[in-house]
Amino acid sequence: MYRDATLTREQINSLIEFTNVVTAEHGATAEQVVRICRYALLLHGFDEAIQDVAAARNDATAGARAGLKHIILEITQAWGCSVLFTGNPKDYAVKLELPSGRSNSWGGDYWCVPEV
Repeated sequence: MYRDATLTREQINSLIEFTNVVTAEHGATAEQVVRICRYALLLHGFDEAIQDVAAARNDATAGARAGLKHIILEITQAWGCSVLFTGNPKDYAVKLELPSGRSNSWGGDYWCVPEV
């Protein structure tokens, strides 16, 4: 996960590809794309914190994570996608199962949401 405002070429390409897929297949707006990618980045940060500090399961963290997941679910339900929240800081925090079957994950089942 990057910590500054500079995106790598790989992150930019991933964001462009994700944007193209969800706008073409699901009519996603730019605002929805930005929100879901930003919230995926925040979830990834929570996943890292929970891994680093076992005591991070306090109410504030749980509430924030639940709120982010709720917003992501609202956006993706409008697109007709199933969502997988991995909880694994070594993986993407959010993966989508697109109705078209398109994927970019190793398993070939999900589209990984860029964390930018």
